[in-house]
Amino acid sequence: MHSQILCKGTAAAVAARRMRNILGPVLGKGGWTWNTHEVKLLNTSAGDTVKIGEISYQLKTPRNPELVPINHMSETLPQTVVQHLRWIMQKDLLGQDVFLIGPPGPLRRSIAMKYLELTKREVEYVALSRDTTETDLKQRREIRSGTAFYIDQCAVRAATEGRILVLEGLEKAERNVLPVLNNLLENREMQLEDGRFLMSYQRYDKLLTEHTKEELDAWQIVRVSEYFRVIALGLPVPRYKGNPLDPPLRSRFQARDIYYLPFKDQLEILYVVGPNVPAERVSQLLSFATTLCSQESHNLGLPDFPVDNLPPALTVLEQFPMLSSQQLVQRLYPYQAMLGKEGRTAVEGVLSRFELLDACQQPASSAVLKVVPASTEQPGQAGAQADVTVRITDKDITFQVPAGTKAPRPPNSNPAFISTPSHAQLLAEMVQSHLVKDMCLIGAKGCGKSAVAKEFAEMLGYNMEPVMLYQDMTARDLLQQRYTLANGDTAWRPSPLVTAAQEGKLLLLDGIHRVNLGTLAVLSRYILHPSPLEQPQIVGACTKQGVESVPQGCWPMLTPMLPTVMSSWLDVLWCEKLSRVAVLETNRCAWHLLPYPVQRHLNILSSVKMGHILVIDEADKAPTNVTCILKTLVESGEMILADGRRIVSAERRPNTIAMHPDFRMLVLANRPGFPFLGNDFFGSLGDIFSCHAVDNPKPQAEFAMLKQYGPAVPDATLHKLVAAFGELRAMADQGTITYPYSTREVVNIVKHLQRFPDEGLANVVRNVFDFDSYNKDTREVLIEALHKHGIPIGAKPSSVHLAKELPLPEVRMSGYWTTNQEGNARRKLLCPTETHPIDIKGPVFLRVQGYPCERQESRALSFTEEKATWQIPMSEVNIICDVTTNNETQEYTTAPHAIYMATCNPVCLFAMKESGDTVQCMELYDVFPRTISGVWQPFVTVAALGSPLEGQVVLHEEQVEETSDTPTSYSSRLKNDLKRSSSSKEGGHKMCREFAYKNWLLFFKEGGNQLDVLDVLEGRVHTISLPINLSKVFLVAEDRWLLVESNTNKKFLLTKPMHMGAEDSGVCQLHSVSEDGVSTGHGASSDAMCVPQTVGSDQLPNENLSAALGQKIVSPNRLLSDTSSYARIIVGFPDLMSPNEVYSFKRDVDLSEMRGGDSGGQMFSRGGLKSGVAKRTNCVSLLSANQVVRALPPGQAPLKDIFPPDVTPPMTAAYLEVTDLNSKKLKYIPVPRSLSVSPYTTWISKVSDSDVLLAGLGSGGVVTVDMGGYVRLWETGLENLQRSLLEWRTMIGSEDGRPIQITVQRDSGLDVTAPKHGKVDPENAPHVGGNQWAGGTGGRDTAGLGGKGGPYRLDAGHKVHQLSKAEINAIPEDVRRAAREMGEKAFKARLKEIDMSEYDASTYERFSGNVRRQVQSLRIILDSLQAKGKERQWLKNQSLGELDDAKIIDGLTGEKAIYKRRGELDPELGSPQQKPKRLRVLADVSGSMYRFNGVDGRLERSMEAVCMVMEALESYEQKIKYDIVGHSGDAHSTSFYLFYPFYPTLPCYQFSSPVLSSPVCVSSPLSLCPLQNMHAHSQFCMSGDYTLESTEAGIRELAREDADERFVVVLSDANLERYGITPERFARALTSDPQVNAFAIFIGSLGDQADR
Repeated sequence: MHSQILCKGTAAAVAARRMRNILGPVLGKGGWTWNTHEVKLLNTSAGDTVKIGEISYQLKTPRNPELVPINHMSETLPQTVVQHLRWIMQKDLLGQDVFLIGPPGPLRRSIAMKYLELTKREVEYVALSRDTTETDLKQRREIRSGTAFYIDQCAVRAATEGRILVLEGLEKAERNVLPVLNNLLENREMQLEDGRFLMSYQRYDKLLTEHTKEELDAWQIVRVSEYFRVIALGLPVPRYKGNPLDPPLRSRFQARDIYYLPFKDQLEILYVVGPNVPAERVSQLLSFATTLCSQESHNLGLPDFPVDNLPPALTVLEQFPMLSSQQLVQRLYPYQAMLGKEGRTAVEGVLSRFELLDACQQPASSAVLKVVPASTEQPGQAGAQADVTVRITDKDITFQVPAGTKAPRPPNSNPAFISTPSHAQLLAEMVQSHLVKDMCLIGAKGCGKSAVAKEFAEMLGYNMEPVMLYQDMTARDLLQQRYTLANGDTAWRPSPLVTAAQEGKLLLLDGIHRVNLGTLAVLSRYILHPSPLEQPQIVGACTKQGVESVPQGCWPMLTPMLPTVMSSWLDVLWCEKLSRVAVLETNRCAWHLLPYPVQRHLNILSSVKMGHILVIDEADKAPTNVTCILKTLVESGEMILADGRRIVSAERRPNTIAMHPDFRMLVLANRPGFPFLGNDFFGSLGDIFSCHAVDNPKPQAEFAMLKQYGPAVPDATLHKLVAAFGELRAMADQGTITYPYSTREVVNIVKHLQRFPDEGLANVVRNVFDFDSYNKDTREVLIEALHKHGIPIGAKPSSVHLAKELPLPEVRMSGYWTTNQEGNARRKLLCPTETHPIDIKGPVFLRVQGYPCERQESRALSFTEEKATWQIPMSEVNIICDVTTNNETQEYTTAPHAIYMATCNPVCLFAMKESGDTVQCMELYDVFPRTISGVWQPFVTVAALGSPLEGQVVLHEEQVEETSDTPTSYSSRLKNDLKRSSSSKEGGHKMCREFAYKNWLLFFKEGGNQLDVLDVLEGRVHTISLPINLSKVFLVAEDRWLLVESNTNKKFLLTKPMHMGAEDSGVCQLHSVSEDGVSTGHGASSDAMCVPQTVGSDQLPNENLSAALGQKIVSPNRLLSDTSSYARIIVGFPDLMSPNEVYSFKRDVDLSEMRGGDSGGQMFSRGGLKSGVAKRTNCVSLLSANQVVRALPPGQAPLKDIFPPDVTPPMTAAYLEVTDLNSKKLKYIPVPRSLSVSPYTTWISKVSDSDVLLAGLGSGGVVTVDMGGYVRLWETGLENLQRSLLEWRTMIGSEDGRPIQITVQRDSGLDVTAPKHGKVDPENAPHVGGNQWAGGTGGRDTAGLGGKGGPYRLDAGHKVHQLSKAEINAIPEDVRRAAREMGEKAFKARLKEIDMSEYDASTYERFSGNVRRQVQSLRIILDSLQAKGKERQWLKNQSLGELDDAKIIDGLTGEKAIYKRRGELDPELGSPQQKPKRLRVLADVSGSMYRFNGVDGRLERSMEAVCMVMEALESYEQKIKYDIVGHSGDAHSTSFYLFYPFYPTLPCYQFSSPVLSSPVCVSSPLSLCPLQNMHAHSQFCMSGDYTLESTEAGIRELAREDADERFVVVLSDANLERYGITPERFARALTSDPQVNAFAIFIGSLGDQADR
């Protein structure tokens, strides 16, 4: 195999030239070359293997090469386009259909055609419009020689022939047209009208193993090719106008956001197109265009700038450098004509920002002086040409433009055309535009557009073909017209547009403003790229190969009339078609209801006869009056057919068809309502079917299913997907988002990950969520949900923000510990032991309540030590007093890590699994009373037991004052009873829980002289009497305990007896431990003495010990931590009785000498208060990771070493000090400060020095809980962090910065000989193939690229600068700043216009921002309902349109009106006029709303609800008439308050139908006044409640009004019982009038008021 870089094709048609002018990637003049990410494109042929990066595709020989796109490939491609092509190839290999979504423009279609040309795939193209019907996609019926037959259409041809079906403009098609393709997209199956059935190749081939080909043909089963794919092209809705995708249809596509090319790529293209245009001017034009495509521009309501038309504009500037940039922009973006005052001001501000306001400085074209036939043809040009001379000021410029077939006529030689200076200038500008593209003339009625167009045509020798456009013109009318011959046969004749294209005329489309957007959009490919394979689909006008060529001379000219108000119809700029101006009308939403779904699509008759199962799919898409024909068939087993026969289930009679007893019917339908917006099939026929709701699978079942699709996909990835999509579906059910994400989409993601494991999960999920990338609010919700579950969408591989590492001081031997065995009695003491049973009290039955855990993964946008966080449901006054895990238990069981937390105000126990989704809470009121003999501040410690008591914990409460006669401990299984045990000793006790996993605990009293060992399994307590008073106890081993004397801090080691016989005596031995310094050797030096805070209960592994001490050593050891050192290691302790060496990592300053509350979060949260010594040490040893982790107050962290001098340290609750003895490094990890802390600050200071508590978790991690109840999981171990970082970067996906190359590999038929460097070409000419030159491509034996057998790779081309994707896609900062300034300037101008202060605007934004998502959801629903209300119907008895099946017989007899077409039905004579719906919102503004607003925010939430109603119903006043009425206790029982901002001084105010919206997203004062009035009235009104009276009065008033439907919504708090209003009485008021639909929403409740 060798790879070969081929030259571009030899076709030089004008269509190819025009496409290159659009995209601009042509070689520059003067040796200008691309210097960043150049990709040279290749010609391909059958048998080749195309590779895009590491993805390869084997080419096949096309059976119809004329259907393969040509002339789309250019010399070079930007990396962005190559990445899109690579993605499409991946989906092609996976067998998945794709949806390219993006802003208007030719880029999406161009990328699709590039891929088809690159892979030699045949294409079936359909430009969808609102006139597209299912017959355009499946089969069309024709009549020939008195016989009706079906002709396969694009979808069927593509499926059977293995072609690519390209569907463009899905948002323009009526909503119920495209679902006919659902089964073809999902299962590759479709039932055809002619009786054939399309079947997927897998099922067909399986049948072929059991049956013959003849049998399958007899059954009319047709095989769908395995190479059949669908590429859909569409605009994002609702950002742009159109119909949103039906959810079942959308879920069958994989989405790709095709946004404008990155700024750098665009700039390079423009530099190539206009090499002589000053670079600064090019940059200014592109910056201006990019600014008008920004989100800020969209927020202002400005149309997108046609960025794809900049290359043609640069071509004009290349020819006419003296032209004004502003005038050129006006040709591309006629803002003066299509925008209002605010829009024009904003655009001119951007023009000024980039110094493009030069209309007054630069001269304009004055006139056309001469037009003569071209004397010489330019290379690559086809067709007639004319030399045109234009005068610009005093300079005459001659250039060549396309011309017609007639001889050009000199300018101003037509006596019928009276030229004016403005006309002469317009003609000169039109000739300049004609140099590159088509054009559009916009002007008022009667201003001379047609006369100017005629003069233009005659001047250039064109024959003009005028086409008058009208409102009801369909897309098919533009191309062909269907008619009936005299004998009844159907035929097609070309439209004037097609005739003009074939004869090379100048096409004049008069009145494009009258035509629907989707109708005219079918011409987009023709206007953009009129090459042989770029025509719109023309029925019945194809050659044998299916194509006809279009002469070069056909040039469309569109002349709309300028309406009075441009903004009323100018919506989407037709930016991909016209260089001068083309603006189209808003597409109207409409549904397509299948009129004969039963008769036409379902073979009921055969199913009834043969006893088959009849499956009716998409039943909700058909009108209920159509599906109701099934009612009698299902209920009584009878049905009358169109031919008079009758289906019966009983005895057989003449002219009847007996129903087979095995006949069954399966009906599939989506639920009614948004977003499906189908018809209510269940409401009309649900009672005759056995209905079953099919929901998405449960998480466990979905995980098991996904594992079958992706066995190689990591389980953690699958769990993240299941959790994220589960939450998104719940949000869809709650109405937070509108689209219900299905399991089908998760399956497609997993299939992609299985096939391409190196793809990052964050990139692959874009296949689903790119549909929502243009909806800002939805995008934010999606990103938040994905981040919550650890899917790092939007993260960069370089976003690794680990804590800064500081050097750890060198380890030094600081002394010796010697355990004394021999000597006098003072050194060797015997301690007697007593045993007695546990005194058990109880059980006390407690309720365990589960709360959902809002777990948030912390590595969403960057990688840090923090893994996840969540908050436990505790009250604001509660205090966390302990946290522990079953960490040690993991060595003996396979149970997941459990985390237990105890609070003390009141005492509660919280428990959850490390990766769980539920927090269990046990309130211990009955066990721990709130007060005991006065003020009591409990302190609870938790210990997790081990096997066989997993899941059980022991709670120990330590008394601050001696008010209890016994120390208490509690053992509880969370779902069972609670047991109480006690010893017989008095005083406050401490609990040692190091060996709780072995089910025994040790208790001691500070200052006491005994130890109580509780054996939980045996139910006994062993009491050990000591000769010393205790300060601390450390369980350094199961049979060896380190004791610290209370007064002297001397240490003792308590062990079992040395001799076996001593065990029976019940006596333990106490050994004193002497500490000797290194320097003296006698006694204890100050450096050697230490008071341990923690001592490990096990030893460091030998490799960790050796790494920590820097020497190979194998010995017993213990890791110790205290305030004067980072860590200490006692080598030999506690097993060796010889002197044990103590190694220390000393601190510069002892922690006990530092104040922890001087700065940071401590000072903020508790005012720096400190009371005594904290009871929690907050220090853990991670022996496996060789680390000591300690939680320090911010004041004890070396902030100057952590942060640079110019960085202010963040407000934190604490810092995790991580001492890593392997790497000899220190890290200080900031713990975020809690949003709320209990007000009992003194109590908190007794619990911990910092605002967090700490516990070990796993082998290399810890868990912290702050005083606000926020639980955080941390990874500190180096191995854990490295493994997690690798997994995190894998989820993001690799990006090495290298450009993706496209290569073509083919077998050369020659073998390799021996590797060699090859000859060096002194001219460095490119060499393809062969085995002679070094640095070539596709050769053999030599060093080069893409060949075989060479010794190494050698690139002899130009240097390729590797840039990161982020750098390539970056928009310059000045462009971003200009966009922000544009928005701010328009915002302030709008505020000034409506006389609103910035404070008022921010106040209103506070309410509006909280309901913005709900407003958007409501508006989407209202838009869809409005579209349903404007549903077009089938108009029968038409002379043009679709062939009506009911009129076939009439057609055979010669009848002409046998067609039907979609249109709006005129209302019947005498039919009542459609009335708007009536809505009244009754808002509670009584005193209780203001009084209890601080408790539950009821008044603010009521104001938000009112704001939501006002914003959502704006612009729907013709459909919904509404008002907002307030009620309180001031008025008489028959009165209520109406809010109206025009009269703020009146006692009653009303507000209705506000004028809210503006392009600047600033509401008028009309919107803010009702909210202000609501707040002020509830603050100053008298107490009382007239909810009942207001409801009754509102219902009475609405019942008297003339409306389509009437609705009353009552917003109130549940404070009705206080005023004697019973629920029964309120219910009678709501249902007092059946004409009014009344609803009540209780927006606030104290206790169980709402429930009662």
